[in-house]
Amino acid sequence: MFKFKLLLIVSILLFLISCDDSKTLTIDKNIKTDQIKSTNEKNSSNYFDNNLNQLSNSENCQNSKIDDLSDTKVDEFRFSDKIEILEIAENGFVVKGNIGIYPENGTFIPKYKIEVFDKNGKKVDFPTDEVIDIRLSISGNSAIYVTTQSDLYLYDFTTKKTDFIAHKTMSTSQISPNEELIAYFSGEMPEFELFVYDIKTKKSKQITNASMPSWSADFSENSDKIYFIHSPEGKPALYQYKLENNHLEVINPELKNFPTQRKPFSIIDNKMIFQNEKNEIISVDFFEKNIKTITKGSFINLNKKELKLTLFEDSNFTKTIKIGNYIK
Repeated sequence: MFKFKLLLIVSILLFLISCDDSKTLTIDKNIKTDQIKSTNEKNSSNYFDNNLNQLSNSENCQNSKIDDLSDTKVDEFRFSDKIEILEIAENGFVVKGNIGIYPENGTFIPKYKIEVFDKNGKKVDFPTDEVIDIRLSISGNSAIYVTTQSDLYLYDFTTKKTDFIAHKTMSTSQISPNEELIAYFSGEMPEFELFVYDIKTKKSKQITNASMPSWSADFSENSDKIYFIHSPEGKPALYQYKLENNHLEVINPELKNFPTQRKPFSIIDNKMIFQNEKNEIISVDFFEKNIKTITKGSFINLNKKELKLTLFEDSNFTKTIKIGNYIK
């Protein structure tokens, strides 16, 4: 899945380069969590998928050849001007990113450029540039990140301290709402297992051991449970892990509606909130008897305290909406 996604991203970037790039996107450096301003930025989890059809149908791109990148120097990346909002925290910290490529011996090598900015638009110091994913805590005081080597780390913005967590991780890790635990997946593609890392003791505990795919974990609002998608029988199922008594149980053994790997996923009031393949953000109860479409757009994140969903609309504007009526 990861290799396929990587090839898809590179292919679409090549289309982007071959098209008219005279239109540049503007970045709003004053983004806040309580008032998300309109931008032309797009969400990484859906941008490339959504634009594949547009690119293939574009009159400017049909029958056109890929630009010659021979003038690009070795180790010099040509980055897309499509900036994406990936995360937003309560303190106004924003994670933004895009993807660049450069040719090496006839092969195009992708590179992620992901950075953290404060509420005033100033770039925040980070331990490394070699990252493929950054997830902020709710407060924004800390972040977990996955390096290009698939290693997972925890970084404290106040103390500037970095803690190593695990090797061979998937970039869908989550920090608990109380900011004491981290849920992450580690293993060999495609068989990732769920682990829980205790930030205070700096120890990890393995939760699943089925040698089958697991993905899309999220904590309950009070941080006492972890919900995730697991496929021990080859069919996606919704599981619940209770931290108090270490009890693992299946809630729905055959999910028909579920998030795909690497897409945002939130649990609130026994509802799953995620973006489906139709670019709809939906609310689905655990037993799939009550399914509601909230809106169309690309999921960024969900403020569970205020029940506010931040997303990109099809019009490419970023906004927040109240979702209280959709989870009743």
